[in-house]
Amino acid sequence: MKYLFNILLLSLLLLVSNGCAGKEEVEVEDSEVKIIPEKIIKEIKHVNHNPFYPLKDKIEDLEFKINELNAQILEYESSLIAPSINSEILKLVQTPKIEHEIMINNGTIIQGKIIQENAENLIVETRIGQLKIDKLQVSSIKEMEPLKANIVFNEMSIEEKISKNNLTFSGSLINNGSRRGDFVRVIYYLWEKDTAPALTDSTFITGNTIIFNNGVISDTSLDPGDNGEFNLSIDIPDSLNIAYWTKEVRYDMFE
Repeated sequence: MKYLFNILLLSLLLLVSNGCAGKEEVEVEDSEVKIIPEKIIKEIKHVNHNPFYPLKDKIEDLEFKINELNAQILEYESSLIAPSINSEILKLVQTPKIEHEIMINNGTIIQGKIIQENAENLIVETRIGQLKIDKLQVSSIKEMEPLKANIVFNEMSIEEKISKNNLTFSGSLINNGSRRGDFVRVIYYLWEKDTAPALTDSTFITGNTIIFNNGVISDTSLDPGDNGEFNLSIDIPDSLNIAYWTKEVRYDMFE
């Protein structure tokens, strides 16, 4: 039995060895990889070589624009630096009234208003502030008249043009006072033979331009020593018989 088993095992080994010996080696050839090129589409587009902005400006035009821009910058910078004076600021600026003139022993004259006094000193409000003055240094104290305007006609400048139905008056005025006169107005009165008033007309002068505290701007003021011009034309109806005329000047005084 054992002998038979060995024979079968030997036969099996022979079969296996023969099968392995008869097996051929399979070689795998490298296959060529073929690349199928994609279809390349070439699209020719029209390219515009002109720039998106026109190159028509000349050098002179560019220089002009640069200078104009510089001028605008300078104007803007000056507006930031320059102070603006309006009516609200003017209201804050107050000058004291001059009521006293104080003579000091060394010849100095101080003008202002005495607001306090004792046995030894004077307190004077001036345009530059309050001053404390030793009475021993004071030689005299004089009360001053209040400042006021005194506007009169320059009679040598008055011209009168007379026609049948019109009278034209022109000339100038001067402020001989110590204060500014405002809204200066020249008034003419026309009279008939029976001394009855026939016509009255007036005109404002052309003088200094002033900005008042309430913001009103007027060119009808006269500072001390200044002159102003006027011109007035009056039409006369045929029903009136003008014999003579008189004139006057009126004005106000504001701070």
